[in-house]
Amino acid sequence: MGWRFLTERETAPTACYDPPPVFLLLSLALACAADQIEEEDCFAEEPVARIGGGAVDFEELAAGDTIDMVTGSQGGEHIYGSLRLWNTDEIVVIHYTIARDDDGSLISDQTYRVAMVEDEACGHVYAGMYGYLGFTSDYTVALQGVQVTLRIDATDSEGRAASDEVAVLIGTDG
Repeated sequence: MGWRFLTERETAPTACYDPPPVFLLLSLALACAADQIEEEDCFAEEPVARIGGGAVDFEELAAGDTIDMVTGSQGGEHIYGSLRLWNTDEIVVIHYTIARDDDGSLISDQTYRVAMVEDEACGHVYAGMYGYLGFTSDYTVALQGVQVTLRIDATDSEGRAASDEVAVLIGTDG
């Protein structure tokens, strides 16, 4: 059987029900309204941030946990940071810092502008931020076992902001 073009009066046979156009418009309007209500509900709540670790996925961190210092492919040391954020837009500027608790010195200071991944209602996650510590040396070796505070300040494209921090110990190269 070959191909042929339909004339203006002919129509192709259909195997499914063609709903009337009014039904399609009503369905589309209701779906859009549901999305808008959900987004507005999320923005009605205060933003909340949680800092974590993890190169690929968000990993919970609690005060006193040990987080590994990782040697990168070019010989630099870093600590992975991740962010879980609720009640914000998905476009976010993240300021990620690491400071020593013993003397307050800032040992890493990074800024990222990212599109976060939605992972639950009103919630987004972004994993794998580098907190650069420097190149493998006596300095980075001396950081092992030191208590530091990981801090994240996040601001979305609408100006909503949230922060979180956690004091952890730097572990050996993982």
